[in-house]
Amino acid sequence: MGGMIQPTSVAMYDISRFSLSDMTRCGMELRKLGIGTESMEDVAGRVVSFLHAELSSPSGVGACALVRTFITLPYAQLDSEQQEFAALLFPQITSQPATKCLTLLATAGDQ
Repeated sequence: MGGMIQPTSVAMYDISRFSLSDMTRCGMELRKLGIGTESMEDVAGRVVSFLHAELSSPSGVGACALVRTFITLPYAQLDSEQQEFAALLFPQITSQPATKCLTLLATAGDQ
């Protein structure tokens, strides 16, 4: 991943009290995460790390055990390893290259 841009806010977002103001600040922080990245995977990695670190519960503990981003891609656009895995689960997919596949872009968290 490219160099991580640190959020400008020091306070975590309490999701039980997530206000319009919080949404605006959080949105501004999220938009900054794409600066200097070279791929959507880099941006996704920054987004999941930010949300995992910044969303809290009322007790101040992290609110998300796991944060992930996904994208749907046609089978034909998956890399060879992903195509192999998909074909193991659904052998008929090799004859249907336009079939959309849910693909993990980034993950952050405990598991």
